[in-house]
Amino acid sequence: MQANKKIGVGAVLMETKKGRNPLEIPSARDVYILDALNKGYSQAEVGRFYGLTRQCVHQIKNRWPKLTK
Repeated sequence: MQANKKIGVGAVLMETKKGRNPLEIPSARDVYILDALNKGYSQAEVGRFYGLTRQCVHQIKNRWPKLTK
C-alpha cells in the first residue's frame, strides 16, 4: 500500500484510514449467534430468531472464524 499519492504538479496528500476501527471482541448478540451456530442451528434459523437475513448471519460467522467450528 502506498503511503501517499501525488496529485497534479507535485502536490502530495497523505492517505488516511476511513471508517471505524474493527472490533476486537464480538458484541453480545454476535456471541449468541455464534453459539447457536456452534450448537447446530442453521444460519436461516438463527437469522429468523434474531430478525436477520442468513447472509448477515454468514457475515458474522466469517467475521469471527476462531469462534465457530
